Amino acid sequence: MEKNLESKSFFLLFGGGARHCPGKELGISEVSSFIHYFVTKYKWEEKGGEKLMVFPRVSAPKGYHLRVLPY
Repeated sequence: MEKNLESKSFFLLFGGGARHCPGKELGISEVSSFIHYFVTKYKWEEKGGEKLMVFPRVSAPKGYHLRVLPY
Protein backbone atom coordinates (compact mmCIF):
# COMPACT_ATOMS: atom_id res chain seq x y z
CA MET A 1 0.00 0.00 0.00
CA GLU A 2 1.28 3.46 -0.82
CA LYS A 3 2.25 5.67 2.11
CA ASN A 4 -0.12 8.46 1.08
CA LEU A 5 -3.13 6.10 1.31
CA GLU A 6 -2.40 4.89 4.86
CA SER A 7 -4.54 6.50 7.52
CA LYS A 8 -5.49 5.66 11.10
CA SER A 9 -9.05 6.79 10.41
CA PHE A 10 -9.65 3.75 8.19
CA PHE A 11 -8.90 1.15 10.89
CA LEU A 12 -11.57 -1.57 11.13
CA LEU A 13 -11.52 -3.32 14.49
CA PHE A 14 -12.34 -6.85 13.35
CA GLY A 15 -11.68 -6.50 9.65
CA GLY A 16 -14.26 -5.91 7.01
CA GLY A 17 -15.67 -7.13 3.77
CA ALA A 18 -15.61 -10.84 3.02
CA ARG A 19 -12.88 -11.61 5.58
CA HIS A 20 -14.09 -10.86 9.09
CA CYS A 21 -12.10 -11.96 12.12
CA PRO A 22 -13.22 -15.45 13.19
CA GLY A 23 -12.65 -14.54 16.85
CA LYS A 24 -14.82 -11.41 16.80
CA GLU A 25 -17.62 -12.77 18.99
CA LEU A 26 -15.20 -14.35 21.46
CA GLY A 27 -13.19 -11.12 21.69
CA ILE A 28 -16.27 -9.00 22.35
CA SER A 29 -17.48 -11.49 24.96
CA GLU A 30 -14.10 -11.54 26.74
CA VAL A 31 -13.81 -7.75 26.86
CA SER A 32 -17.42 -7.39 28.05
CA SER A 33 -16.81 -9.93 30.84
CA PHE A 34 -13.62 -8.16 31.93
CA ILE A 35 -15.28 -4.73 32.01
CA HIS A 36 -18.26 -6.09 33.98
CA TYR A 37 -15.95 -7.73 36.53
CA PHE A 38 -13.70 -4.67 36.80
CA VAL A 39 -16.61 -2.24 37.28
CA THR A 40 -18.63 -4.36 39.74
CA LYS A 41 -15.88 -5.90 41.90
CA TYR A 42 -13.93 -2.72 42.67
CA LYS A 43 -14.75 0.50 44.47
CA TRP A 44 -14.20 3.63 42.37
CA GLU A 45 -13.31 6.99 43.99
CA GLU A 46 -12.46 10.37 42.53
CA LYS A 47 -8.93 11.45 43.29
CA GLY A 48 -8.02 15.11 43.11
CA GLY A 49 -10.14 18.19 42.62
CA GLU A 50 -10.75 18.03 38.89
CA LYS A 51 -14.38 18.03 37.85
CA LEU A 52 -15.74 15.86 35.07
CA MET A 53 -17.58 17.83 32.39
CA VAL A 54 -20.58 15.83 31.15
CA PHE A 55 -22.21 18.25 28.70
CA PRO A 56 -22.10 18.41 25.68
CA ARG A 57 -19.95 15.28 25.97
CA VAL A 58 -17.93 13.61 28.70
CA SER A 59 -14.63 15.43 28.88
CA ALA A 60 -11.80 15.94 31.34
CA PRO A 61 -9.51 18.61 29.83
CA LYS A 62 -6.85 18.24 32.54
CA GLY A 63 -7.26 14.50 32.99
CA TYR A 64 -9.45 12.64 35.46
CA HIS A 65 -7.80 10.63 38.19
CA LEU A 66 -9.55 7.73 39.85
CA ARG A 67 -8.58 5.49 42.71
CA VAL A 68 -9.66 1.88 42.26
CA LEU A 69 -9.86 -0.16 45.45
CA PRO A 70 -11.00 -3.74 46.07
CA TYR A 71 -14.23 -4.12 48.07
